[in-house]
Amino acid sequence: MTTLTKSTGTVALSGAAEKVNLPAVYGWVWLKNMSDADMFAGLSADISEGADGVMVIPSGECGRIQTDGFNSIYLMGTGNALVVAQNYADCPFKAVRKGGESNVGIYPIDPQTGLPYGDVTIGEGIITLVNTFKENTAITSAKLPDSLKTIGSYAFYKCTNLQTVNFAKVEELGEYAFRYSGLKSAILPETLNKIGLYAFTDCTALTSVYIPASCTSIGWNALSQCTALTDLRVGVGFNADLTITYVGNNRITAETINAIIGNYADNSGKTLTLGSTYLAKLTDDDKTVATAKGLTLA
Repeated sequence: MTTLTKSTGTVALSGAAEKVNLPAVYGWVWLKNMSDADMFAGLSADISEGADGVMVIPSGECGRIQTDGFNSIYLMGTGNALVVAQNYADCPFKAVRKGGESNVGIYPIDPQTGLPYGDVTIGEGIITLVNTFKENTAITSAKLPDSLKTIGSYAFYKCTNLQTVNFAKVEELGEYAFRYSGLKSAILPETLNKIGLYAFTDCTALTSVYIPASCTSIGWNALSQCTALTDLRVGVGFNADLTITYVGNNRITAETINAIIGNYADNSGKTLTLGSTYLAKLTDDDKTVATAKGLTLA
């Protein structure tokens, strides 16, 4: 027999029926099976497979029981079960089941860590992500919904194996949003208006970036230390301060910088900070074009 002293706890299962006393009378109990085999759950001691009122929860998945005033439940299986007792039916876990719907999206869940891995899909209706996948090294791609407006601070920070993201209709990237991630390409949508500081810093696998003209604010060093970056483009009419100072990266050509200058809006009054390496690539004619557009080179 196990007694939960708090509303959330872990129960060790050894194959026999295990009675779990709840800390109080709650309306709902949510269960996550952290083992490698099926788990059975119910309100009575008869919780064998096929018994009336028994829920089967496969490994790595979740389920819920409405307690109807009972102050205990029964579990049977092996390994550990995570139990959350609460007075409302909303799922307290980030993911409901492997490959299934969740509070945030659809993605597989590692039964050992309880964390998403592989390809993740953010659910339609979600408008902001903040710290959501921070330091998760197991996810490899992210598909975003059209409803998502903000990829907030640290949303994909240190997701070192994250390679691809479709940015859908995102309007803002928060500070450190993708720093140290494994992102290979960032083709940002025409809806984007802001990139936070250090958003892509230290993305050493990042080779191509497109920033639309709709983006009018780019934080300091948003693209610093992107040492593999060779293809950097901006949309026609671009009108934001932009810094290009990648330590150890001399791959961006004069033609690329000229194309950026060419796409700046006339009389932009903005600064393109190139650093001495990149500034030295420009001819006097290139600098004249920038000056004619009201663009300051630094």
